[in-house]
Amino acid sequence: MFLRIAACLIVGTLLLARAGAAEIAVSLESGRTLTGTVSAKTDDAQLWLASGSGGLKVLRPIDWDRIVSAEVDGEAVTIEQLRAEQFDLVEPDVRIRSEIIARPVRQASYEEETYVPRLASLDVSATLENWDYDIIADGLVLTIDARDQYGRTIDLQGQYEAELYGLKRYDFYTVPSQRGVVSTRIGRWGGKLDPSDGTNSVRLRFQGWNPETDDSFAPNGLVKVRIIVPGQGVYERKADWVRIRTWSPYRDYSELNQAPNLPYLRR
Repeated sequence: MFLRIAACLIVGTLLLARAGAAEIAVSLESGRTLTGTVSAKTDDAQLWLASGSGGLKVLRPIDWDRIVSAEVDGEAVTIEQLRAEQFDLVEPDVRIRSEIIARPVRQASYEEETYVPRLASLDVSATLENWDYDIIADGLVLTIDARDQYGRTIDLQGQYEAELYGLKRYDFYTVPSQRGVVSTRIGRWGGKLDPSDGTNSVRLRFQGWNPETDDSFAPNGLVKVRIIVPGQGVYERKADWVRIRTWSPYRDYSELNQAPNLPYLRR
């Protein structure tokens, strides 16, 4: 206890002895180090450091809670000691020709100063869409939702590969081991991602088979997606039970009863 009191008295004496001419160096959370002399504008909320020479002086405000370490003329002191002796370190109030106050509009937090976007969450979904003049769906819209370590959406730059699988019905005697139903790849796509507002949307147009007009396919399928992001890795996702044929009670009834499907096919 005695040694602690003696140390405080020694530091306090050092600060008082250097009043008006002490050089202050403070290190911030962001890693920056600022130097200067204490200005008379210093209060309990902010430490104001003055730097410059001649007729030009720059005043810089620093929040006390952003300071992690401090030195007075090269001697390390604690933040509490610096705050206790701040007014004894104020330089003489001398009128100068020009004074610039570097007052930021808003001081960025430590996370914002060191923010580097990193892909931390990735999700995909697919919906059935129609892009032309008729009433038959033309393909799927694949939506890729990418988020960073803070849960904010980010734009992806990279490559994508997508495959669509569906259950196709065959004659029972051709594939009896699978009871006449086989998982079949309907289409395969790939290309570059085109980011837009943090959500990447890709059109997957039906290729050789169109489940909308081929009733041998089940109405739902599986979409497998592989995304390559340079510098971050390769990600694989899937969207199951995706609707690949428009729900239509009339058409389903017509197909079950082997009736013409004229309202849905242009003949």
